[in-house]
Amino acid sequence: MTANIRRTDEEICRDALKFVTIYNESADSRREKMSLLYSSAEPTLVFNGNCMQGTQQIQEFWSGLPSTEHELKCSDVQKLPSEAEKILLVQNMGTVSINGLTHGYSQTLFLIFEDGNYRIKSDRYRFID
Repeated sequence: MTANIRRTDEEICRDALKFVTIYNESADSRREKMSLLYSSAEPTLVFNGNCMQGTQQIQEFWSGLPSTEHELKCSDVQKLPSEAEKILLVQNMGTVSINGLTHGYSQTLFLIFEDGNYRIKSDRYRFID
């Protein structure tokens, strides 16, 4: 692996981990800001099989969810080949406490670079238990 590829890979991993940290902190304590993490171009959230499309539906979902506490256990990031834009595939696993019950979860995010920041185009979140 060349030094340039390694540096790019490290930057992508750092950017994705920073984004996931902000996502989890927002989900746990700043729900009113969740829609700001999603793309303005018709993002989707599928949470345990329930589909929401667009930032308004996604924000309504997050606002109505009981309080949560996320703990990220592992994350894997891949840059997808694209000429037009930076697209990242981020796969996360961890635990989330919701209504006093702790669940394992898996999450797959497709992040696109929009207005100088990564934003979620697609968010698939499912409890594992």
